Amino acid sequence: MSEVAPLLELTRVEAGYGKNRVLHDVSLTVAPGEVVGLIGRNGAGKTTTARVVSGLLTPGSGDVRFRGDDLRGSPVRAARAGIAHVPQGRGLFAGLSVMDNLRAGAYAVGRDLDRATVDDILRIFPPLEKLLGRRAGLLSGGEQQMVTIARGIASHPVLMIVDELSLGLAPIIVDFTWAALLSLRDEHQTAILIIDQNTDRVIAKCDRTFHLRDGATSLVTGTPDDKPISDLDTTRVI
Repeated sequence: MSEVAPLLELTRVEAGYGKNRVLHDVSLTVAPGEVVGLIGRNGAGKTTTARVVSGLLTPGSGDVRFRGDDLRGSPVRAARAGIAHVPQGRGLFAGLSVMDNLRAGAYAVGRDLDRATVDDILRIFPPLEKLLGRRAGLLSGGEQQMVTIARGIASHPVLMIVDELSLGLAPIIVDFTWAALLSLRDEHQTAILIIDQNTDRVIAKCDRTFHLRDGATSLVTGTPDDKPISDLDTTRVI
């Protein structure tokens, strides 16, 4: 049986901001329907990697391919190709209702938000049903995180990038959100690249996990040579 081609493939990516090079050797892959984790200490470049994948940041060198196509530096093309980016800090339209935020997610890829998509979102995130008419800026942190992910779902993504899933959230909300994302993968075969501070949880729940350290990646889990968590320098991971 032939090996499945990667959905997303980063090869020896270098990227940064101005003269500040953050990434110098980032390589990772995400297969169709796979959940892949990216861990590393604060400032290691995890968010920079997410921005490269979604086209918000053009790498200085290296290869970034999605379904075989080069989408570097084009967030519109990346979104319309099927990449949804759930950013750190959520980035909602605070003055708009939850429903209008969902419409914005669909509109960003040239879609109308249909009833079937709303029903699917509410099945994954039932608490949002009573919040559809409420302004997003008035919601709790956990509710806003749900809306941000739901806005991504509204675009019918092939790959969803979730940056700092659990940051500032109560453990019960983190558990619920992880379950929702895994449900999205299981029901729609949506691939997920997830960045989170809880290293143990990421390694336990993801199919494979990459460790970003000093601007370069290494595979922690997902091969016969998996490294136990105790082998990681956790003072640098989180």
